[in-house]
Amino acid sequence: SGLDILTSDFPEPVWAVTHLFPSGLAFLGGRPKVGKSWLALQLAYAVVSGGMFLGNNVEQGNVLYLALEDSKRRMQERMIAQSWTADAAQYMSVLTLDDFQKYIGFLHIRENVKIFSSLIQKERYRLVVVDTMSRAFSGMRDLDKSEVVTPALSPLQQLANSRNFLLLFVDHHAKPKGMNPNPVDDLMSSTAKSAVADTLAGLYRDDVGKKKLMVTGRDVENTTIVVRWDRQTAAYQVVTDEVANIDLSPNEVKVYRWLKENKRGRM
Repeated sequence: SGLDILTSDFPEPVWAVTHLFPSGLAFLGGRPKVGKSWLALQLAYAVVSGGMFLGNNVEQGNVLYLALEDSKRRMQERMIAQSWTADAAQYMSVLTLDDFQKYIGFLHIRENVKIFSSLIQKERYRLVVVDTMSRAFSGMRDLDKSEVVTPALSPLQQLANSRNFLLLFVDHHAKPKGMNPNPVDDLMSSTAKSAVADTLAGLYRDDVGKKKLMVTGRDVENTTIVVRWDRQTAAYQVVTDEVANIDLSPNEVKVYRWLKENKRGRM
């Protein structure tokens, strides 16, 4: 009854990344070559090592990484660039496209979802990264239609929530539709993806080269984190930027920073 719900003591969400990514179905979107795969691998490293991700705590756990657009050699190069240790790497399983097709299969096929579910249950993965969604659903038609997307994603969302793990799809953003980026509206094809997902994250780069990660979701407060690419660690670092939460256009940002550098503005 309504009274039962009102007076029940429900557990807090299970967080893959505290205050940023709860368990469930999530998307990490961005324009091509913006650095989504690097960020996803950085998250995977944080989970297997039980470290920090963009300033947030991460509990240690096993990871399944479906690298459907990369080779094993490229994955090795990126892991070395991010200084992965052997102790951490042993907790991550990697399937490239050939392995994925051989052992699981495309995820719009019901029998393959059962295989996928059994594998997750057996290995107790805390994070599953699918890079990218389009490869995982290759051959599926009409991905721009909600009546196709919703039935395909709903079983995967239910699986992630029932097993308390984060299922993160790396996906592409369409061309910008306006001046204001929005992780909900920017995913390629149908907004049905956004409707099914529990959490939506978008990695953006503006006209002055600044990058930011915007996150929103059912259990997540709207969050914007300004980041910079660190070549030394091949990872993103959090930037403290006082203009990050000010609604300024790229040109206004340039003026603001010029005034600050020349000490002509009230800061």
